[in-house]
Amino acid sequence: ANQIISVTTRQTISLRIPGIDSGTRVRFVFDGMTAESSSLYIEGTVNLADRTLRNVTYHGMKSRSGSVVQGTQEGIFLTFTFLGLQRTDGGQAIPTSIRHYYLLPSSTAWQLNSEFTPDNNTQRTVSHSGTVIMLVLDGSSSLGDDFSNVKQYASEFIDMIANNAQPFGVKAPSNVKAEWDDKHQKVFISWDAVRHAEYYQVYRFDNTIGNYALVADGVTSSSWTDTAPLTRNSYRIKAVGHGMTSEYSKTATDVHYVESEYVDLGLPSGTLWATCNIGADSPEDYGDYFAWGETEGYKEYSWSSYKWCKGSGTTLTKYCNDSYYGYNGFTDNLTELVPEDDAAYVNWGSGWRMPSLDQIKELINSSYTTTTWTTQNGVNGYKITSKSNGNSFFLPAAGYRDGTSLYAGSYGLYWSRTLITDDPGYGWYLYFDSSNIYARSSVRCYGHGVRPVRLPQ
Repeated sequence: ANQIISVTTRQTISLRIPGIDSGTRVRFVFDGMTAESSSLYIEGTVNLADRTLRNVTYHGMKSRSGSVVQGTQEGIFLTFTFLGLQRTDGGQAIPTSIRHYYLLPSSTAWQLNSEFTPDNNTQRTVSHSGTVIMLVLDGSSSLGDDFSNVKQYASEFIDMIANNAQPFGVKAPSNVKAEWDDKHQKVFISWDAVRHAEYYQVYRFDNTIGNYALVADGVTSSSWTDTAPLTRNSYRIKAVGHGMTSEYSKTATDVHYVESEYVDLGLPSGTLWATCNIGADSPEDYGDYFAWGETEGYKEYSWSSYKWCKGSGTTLTKYCNDSYYGYNGFTDNLTELVPEDDAAYVNWGSGWRMPSLDQIKELINSSYTTTTWTTQNGVNGYKITSKSNGNSFFLPAAGYRDGTSLYAGSYGLYWSRTLITDDPGYGWYLYFDSSNIYARSSVRCYGHGVRPVRLPQ
């Protein structure tokens, strides 16, 4: 039954490169490795006279195109098309992260063509083939008493096929974990294997673009090690199989670095304030932006994308103490974020929380601290200094995100974990500009920064 329901995937891929000298060897690498270390690549020698790629060899894959591939020319570009590509290791999908290397006749070292990008220089067609079964039963009297037996065998066969068959598609990986290896300064990421997955893609949050960036493609096992991690690392995994790509997995975050990065201002409550925002690599870095009650940053901040509503501030599905604002009259009377919806708790670990409204008011109370608008390493923000012990920390003017726009550099907005009870579509936050610093309210779907707090152990 498993053999019958299997699906064979073949891909036709066209690759476009700028015209190069005859005799130049080209290598298209499909596993994200260097030209020298790759085990999944196509190699050939360019002949400009007839626009062909000759002496073509396939490593880790096979193709119907053979050893000579005819190219087409458009301006300075040559396009070579490889028909019916299949992997030879039993996998069916060819990775999408392709690199182009070339070796000039006068050189001994492969060079990476940095201007070649898969999105702009490749075209891909995927075809699937499977098995169609037709059962024809002789309903005449010739079977006699055996008819009921044949009918039963046919029914059992159909049931066996149906029970083994799975919905065609690839599910997102589950149980994703990120573990810090302190001895080797690496992050080990693991996940549960996905049925029908041929390989996996690993994405890591990149604060410079405000989104997840691909860091590993063509991973054939259910784990991967990040040997060049950032200060703070959040990962998502996609599964690829049968020419299809799954949705993102849930996020896994490595939180090793934050355990000692806090400052004691000698506040009456004993609250310890972190020295960096969530997602930041330094005190001046803006870090990530979160909607209130969400634990992952993303690109677009509005009611339509907000997790805890049905499209507006009067259709709330969590954290609502007034039926007017709840979806179909919903209320739960929650007025403070529970840990699983607290960005600090989820991203940095159980010792950390987003500050309460009381902790924000204590922080800027002139009896305990001085607050000074300043510039630190070229970044505007506030320096908050303890009056009791002289310790201080810096809050950058990270601004906020509304829709897809970022407004930063002139003011700071930092979420608390406390709801506005008079209008549960709003949450309390710390606001400041060059002249003022105080607590105020903001629409929950806006993206604000988070500066975590903790209490002494």
